[in-house]
Amino acid sequence: MTIETERLILRRWEESDAESLYEYAKDPDVGPRAGWAPHKSVEESRVIIKSVLSGEEAYAICLKEDGRAIGAVELMLYGHSRLAEKEDECELGYWIGKPFWGRGLVTEASRALLKRAFGELGMSKVWAGYYEGNTRSQRVQEKLGLRFQRKSERVEVSQLNETRTGIENAITREQWMRRRPILAICYDFDKTLSPDNMQAQGYLQSINYEDQDEFWAESNRLAAENDMDATLAWMYLMLRKSRGKEIFRKEMLRAFGAKVRLYPGVQEWFSRIRKYADARDVEVEHYIISSGIKEMIEGTAVAGEFRKIYAGSFYYDEDGIAVWPAQVINFTNKTQFLFRISKGTLDINDDAVNDYFRPDEMRVPFRNMVYIGDSETDIPCMKLVNSYGGHSIGVYDPVSGDKSRVQKMIKENRIKYYAPADYTEGSELDGLLKSIVDRTAAAEKLERVYYEKLAESAEHAEREL
Repeated sequence: MTIETERLILRRWEESDAESLYEYAKDPDVGPRAGWAPHKSVEESRVIIKSVLSGEEAYAICLKEDGRAIGAVELMLYGHSRLAEKEDECELGYWIGKPFWGRGLVTEASRALLKRAFGELGMSKVWAGYYEGNTRSQRVQEKLGLRFQRKSERVEVSQLNETRTGIENAITREQWMRRRPILAICYDFDKTLSPDNMQAQGYLQSINYEDQDEFWAESNRLAAENDMDATLAWMYLMLRKSRGKEIFRKEMLRAFGAKVRLYPGVQEWFSRIRKYADARDVEVEHYIISSGIKEMIEGTAVAGEFRKIYAGSFYYDEDGIAVWPAQVINFTNKTQFLFRISKGTLDINDDAVNDYFRPDEMRVPFRNMVYIGDSETDIPCMKLVNSYGGHSIGVYDPVSGDKSRVQKMIKENRIKYYAPADYTEGSELDGLLKSIVDRTAAAEKLERVYYEKLAESAEHAEREL
């Protein structure tokens, strides 16, 4: 049995693959991630080919250009799987040599086996698991559309003589057939979800700044006089000015965050948009990308609504006192987080954001992104989303009614739409987002057909050779 994909051949393992298997399986960065020990010799690899890699649906992953085995992918059938619960369920397993990481090859091979599982083999559900901390395996499963089922504590990893936490995911045949698109809605915070800067709603007053303009003017002078990043300048000023007035702890910032006011309808907005999208087979995820303070946002009433909050934050010493910026987000580096969301590399230190992803492997294509902001600091994100076919929306204060900023941005092709920052049901913004959801649902059906036909034509071309 041989399966061909765009770049790979999946075939049965042969004893002659032992040297190639050993070359990649001896790497201590490969096996232990999946719970097995590095191979110690070519002979051990040969034994494993005959004993472990001999399952009915076990395949060597081979590059088309040379046919050499560089990894493994398998559907472990009922009775041979720790996760499968019925005869029409199986478990997906995979690994690939380190030189081939970051190229989307495991995802490509696994997608081919999922297609076989739900097609020729008639499976109703496919499981897959990974150990907590294995972000590469996590991303593969997310890209394939598997969904979280459960977390298992103290899983025995016998080969390594240790216990770990296991994450177990699955996808049903019905879910595979319809593979719901994800719409990522990204928000600035200050003057987008809240009518004022978060620092000005209690914190600045606590350190004797009744007029926030005085604080920002002092911060801007500090930045200008020292060739300093403007965000670092006000973060430093927050720390310095709190001395003797506030104990600068995470809990203090969250307490001030709890006092932050939100625009009308914000608290109900997130669940309402998710519910509307769910009824149309679109999955909505909400994200914050803000130059503000993460700890303050975490204190707000809506903090739990976001898949991820990207914002500036502090490093705290052993006594829990803030001593240094841990993360600084300004208007130019905001854009990296759009790429993280698109690729599913959400961890802020995950360098896999630079890995190659084929267009049909993007967890959230840019066309399925919405960015909502209020001012010039959001322009790089807005422009990027616009340029790749997404939707950028400028919002303005519904009380003042001042549209000057958003009208300037739409004239300069920075945004596609603008509306008052009114998040209540039936508002202009509510209708706009629901229209985007409707468009996403229709467009993604066509995109799926396109990629299916593209794959079919590639398979036909291969057979013709």
